[in-house]
Amino acid sequence: MRRKLRAIEFTAASLLFVAMSMQLAQQESIAPVKLWVLAEGRGRNLVLDLKAGDFQVLDDSRPQRLTYFAPRSTEPLSLGILLETSRSRLYEPEPVAWQAYSNLLRKLLRPGDQAFVATFAENATLRSAFTNDFTKLDAALQDAFGTTPHGTAALYDSIYGLCDEPFGGVRGRKALLVIADSADDSSFHTRVQTLDRIQRAGLTVYFLLPLIDRAYQESYGASQAAQLFAYSTGGLFFVAFGRKVLLDDIDGIAAALAYTYTLGYTPSTGVDAGRFHAVKVKCNRRGVKIYASEGYYATGQ
Repeated sequence: MRRKLRAIEFTAASLLFVAMSMQLAQQESIAPVKLWVLAEGRGRNLVLDLKAGDFQVLDDSRPQRLTYFAPRSTEPLSLGILLETSRSRLYEPEPVAWQAYSNLLRKLLRPGDQAFVATFAENATLRSAFTNDFTKLDAALQDAFGTTPHGTAALYDSIYGLCDEPFGGVRGRKALLVIADSADDSSFHTRVQTLDRIQRAGLTVYFLLPLIDRAYQESYGASQAAQLFAYSTGGLFFVAFGRKVLLDDIDGIAAALAYTYTLGYTPSTGVDAGRFHAVKVKCNRRGVKIYASEGYYATGQ
């Protein structure tokens, strides 16, 4: 009888060991999630002194334990600059306007970072592939800002295409700065489809709406899309009603990209590859507004 009991105990212990081993192996195969987070206080000033304990992260409504924290992201940055050049555009950049974006890149890019420049009308045109060569980027910016307006504005299709190329296959932190002032009027893809593609690509969108040359109210469609793409992905949305404000906004975007928190965790209940996981990031400090992606598509290890 004792032998039978020992055999049963041994079998139960073996099964428990196997179950624990399988659970451990499953946890090890789960790709860690990294979130890039902005914290904003009064007057849209960045809050730079938060600690890991100041954040709460919910993944599909479940609290997560942070396993990684950096007050300033160290991951390589891949940044795209997308400028509208359609005839629908009312904003007319000055000949030297490209220099402000050149200064942004020089302030922002560190060794290992890269950027590209593109324009869009009916579709996106790549003026420079990913590079860290400032001479090439300056030439691409001058080319972009010197382009004669033409065609209609297919903003959604243009962003959708950039998610595939050149962003496709790029790892690390990825961001897209869009400068446009007109509503999409010719895209095949919808706003919702474009947002889904942005989230699958893991992009953070920063949107600058230059309403400098408008004598009437802003384009509602452009503002709606800009806010949706920016706030859903953890980016920022700026409206510039004057050229001085525009320069200040560019500096604000540079600061936001430079001073981004990184939060990392391994989902406590695992992930379903290919499924969208909703994420909510909260701050324990009063008066701090958090900008973070609304979620991610799990890919597994």
